[in-house]
Amino acid sequence: MIMRKVMDTMAITQDIIQTRKTLTIKFKTSLLGEHTLVLILDGRTHIIDLEMLGKVEFRSFWDKDGTSLVTIMKSKSTRDSQKPVWTSWRCLKDAGGTMIVDHLVTFNDGRKLTGKRVFRRQ
Repeated sequence: MIMRKVMDTMAITQDIIQTRKTLTIKFKTSLLGEHTLVLILDGRTHIIDLEMLGKVEFRSFWDKDGTSLVTIMKSKSTRDSQKPVWTSWRCLKDAGGTMIVDHLVTFNDGRKLTGKRVFRRQ
């Protein structure tokens, strides 16, 4: 609950660079510092070793309409007993001025958490 409150109030900046094959997101926060995540957009699975989470399997692809980027993340870390599956849908609104990211986290015991982040272009 404490981490959730921190995340709700934490300012985050994302610099995003998209090519035909990748989406690179540079995250900046006052609490967690700077991190870069590179998503491969062709639906292939790849594993990234994240500092805070350990090894995570990523798979990113465009939805059927081609309007939302879907990313499915699965924990592969031996220290994570819950093994959550985190699905994110990213879509642009307002002629690209706003990015909406919807999240669904599903735990192996059936619990689900949802969230939404709204990013505005600066």
